[in-house]
Amino acid sequence: MVKCSNCGAWNNDSNNFCSNCANDLRKNHEITTGYSKLGEIKCSKCGTINTNVNFCGFCGNTLQNSSIKSSSDVQRKSPGRQLIHFILLVIFGTLFLKGLLDFYELVFYVSPYFYTYDFDVLVSLAYMGVGLFGGYFLIKNQS
Repeated sequence: MVKCSNCGAWNNDSNNFCSNCANDLRKNHEITTGYSKLGEIKCSKCGTINTNVNFCGFCGNTLQNSSIKSSSDVQRKSPGRQLIHFILLVIFGTLFLKGLLDFYELVFYVSPYFYTYDFDVLVSLAYMGVGLFGGYFLIKNQS
């Protein structure tokens, strides 16, 4: 392995340029081992296999425009899946509002002593809980 004199990154022995900063490595040949590969990117110009870096180690070509997709591009959701998430979010929001309005009605309009309506209160709280948990779960997993 060759250590770059400019940035200190470790490069393959066959690299002519640093794969991190594109510094010319032909001037510096401090060879050592102990470097583990994180992933491989094939240079579109010369075909050299590089680790996850910014520049090709052999020709100095920029690898940012390579054919490898970033994780955000790969995991982009389809429009159908986004529509399902939106519909489920509306359903959970409706459940929460139904529970909230039922609870409000029991407390303020039916009786000031709403403990006599224990089952109705629990049902309205269950609606609110399901609505909140479902909405939270959908929003958390949206990314």
